[in-house]
Amino acid sequence: MAFSLTSKHYTLRGCILSAMVQKIDTSWTHAKIDLNKHLGNNDGAFDIDGVGWYDSAEPGSCRLKGTSLCAELRMRDGEYAPEVRINLDLFVTNHDGSLRFRKPSWSILVSSACLVLENATLRGIVLGRDGQYYPSEINLDEHYGNRGGAFEVGGGSFSLSGKDFRLQQDPEAVKLVAELMDYGGVYRYAEIDLSKSIINQNGQLAFIKYDGWFNKDHWASVITDEIPVIGKAIASLYHAGSHEANAVKELLCQKNSPLAATGLVLGSLIGRALGSPAIGAILSSTLSSPAMLAQGRILNMMAARDMGTCGEDKEAVLGMAVFDTLRELFASGAGAYAAARFDAVNEAELNSDRSDHRLYGVDFWMRSLRDALLQLRPVNAFLEDFSMFTMMKRVLTLLQNQPVEQWHMPLHNFASAIEATKMLGSSYQAEVQPPETLVPGQTYTIMLHGTRLAVTCVEGTSHVRLRQFGGWATQRFQCVMLRERHMGFLFNPSDSSHPSTQTDDDPFTANENGSSGAGAKGRYLGYDSTGTLTCKATRQRGWEHVGAVADDSQRLPGQEQAYMLWMARGTDSLAPVSRVSGDKLRVMPASFTYFSFLNVESAEYSNVLNCLERVSDLY
Repeated sequence: MAFSLTSKHYTLRGCILSAMVQKIDTSWTHAKIDLNKHLGNNDGAFDIDGVGWYDSAEPGSCRLKGTSLCAELRMRDGEYAPEVRINLDLFVTNHDGSLRFRKPSWSILVSSACLVLENATLRGIVLGRDGQYYPSEINLDEHYGNRGGAFEVGGGSFSLSGKDFRLQQDPEAVKLVAELMDYGGVYRYAEIDLSKSIINQNGQLAFIKYDGWFNKDHWASVITDEIPVIGKAIASLYHAGSHEANAVKELLCQKNSPLAATGLVLGSLIGRALGSPAIGAILSSTLSSPAMLAQGRILNMMAARDMGTCGEDKEAVLGMAVFDTLRELFASGAGAYAAARFDAVNEAELNSDRSDHRLYGVDFWMRSLRDALLQLRPVNAFLEDFSMFTMMKRVLTLLQNQPVEQWHMPLHNFASAIEATKMLGSSYQAEVQPPETLVPGQTYTIMLHGTRLAVTCVEGTSHVRLRQFGGWATQRFQCVMLRERHMGFLFNPSDSSHPSTQTDDDPFTANENGSSGAGAKGRYLGYDSTGTLTCKATRQRGWEHVGAVADDSQRLPGQEQAYMLWMARGTDSLAPVSRVSGDKLRVMPASFTYFSFLNVESAEYSNVLNCLERVSDLY
């Protein structure tokens, strides 16, 4: 389940899915899986019970779109069907650095969603063999009876002698709860676990008589086991109570970006409302993806410049991402079942003693996330004026093929903002402004925002690393202002005898004054032919110019402004500097990593460090 939450750089070559995946110890490793051994072709549609889909696919049609496998498959008549998709996050898991294919359980705890009870009928959507959720229902009166005020499996017509029927769901059970009449005519509390006998049978709800052998899966253990590092925190978000705040804090600690953590939490809470951790995990992946993070930063920029209506813009952009994901997962008619479930959950939440009635229904669940984000960013919090309830009502409206006129203008504004700024193109160069906090000639360290990791040029090499900041001279850069409002950073290396110094066979080339070796100066922060940052440049050229774009919405308590660091390429267009692994930085065509600048010559240097230590506790 949801391999992409702990994977990056996933690609498809033929039928082989490859990715860099995170292990339980947080290290990264390469993994791959042959999808042809786990998926089949059923008359032009993917089939999780078959194998060999690639052998009957139209050559050149196989591709990845996000986490969805797309292909044109041959039908029984020999023609190729239109392109079909299947979301691999439903089936591919990261097992401590190894990609594995997990066929869905027949337990309704894992492979169903949107379960609701209407009189004696259980309705919901159930995962089918093609990776879509199909509407299904089953009449419980045909399989359960009333025996002396208690439910009886294999009986019938329990509803004729009962009242107050309702569902209660938790990680281990789907309980039918009611007041049943005993032999004396007295109504007594009764409950029975439906998940022992109601199963998913090829995308339909079905009944089997429980005889003690059925080992059902529990979704809490599935999430914890199949999503390394963050699985436990995500599973905690499905519990009502004090677990939510701790889970949110842990996700903020695990993720480098508050926006990514926000996406993880939002996806999980939507999955909780729909009664499906699998759907929640897929939405978490969508809402924390690099593409979504880039959109989130554009939304923050729009809010800072009053380029739209902040709350409506965020609702529309996030809502369309949720809609696109659910539309791919849901078969025809499933949207109505999801809407019924969402309404039932909100009504129950509003009627509970736990709910804060100033927040409508599921919006109460977001309180812990809002509080945590406001602690990190008291200015312009991303979820300000945002209602998950309103967004989901409009998403579910779209899923039932009805228009949402309220989103037309916000989506138009957002498209205009992308076109106007062209954040990934050369025209964004006009936005670059040297940070006012940097003084030419002063010595700074470049900090990874929200941590104590600093950019380091390792002594005796041209390598750049991110290291735990300790005030060493190897982590100091002299700021130089250049033409066209750009900056340069002149490396100021340490004495080679310092304990933080490392040696390497790749010595510095001669600097501008002709000297070389340990203690040499004059190396600018630049990048090599692969885009990896280095300190080997002997003089500043155009493609080594640095831009720093301030983003006030990312400011942390007690810390200086947050900046997006850019490098000017040979074309003089700007590209963002991004963190690609634990300690490496590269110039990328997309994606951002936030930085801050710390003046190591300042008398307030130690106070700033103390503040950074407190902030790092949040991560």
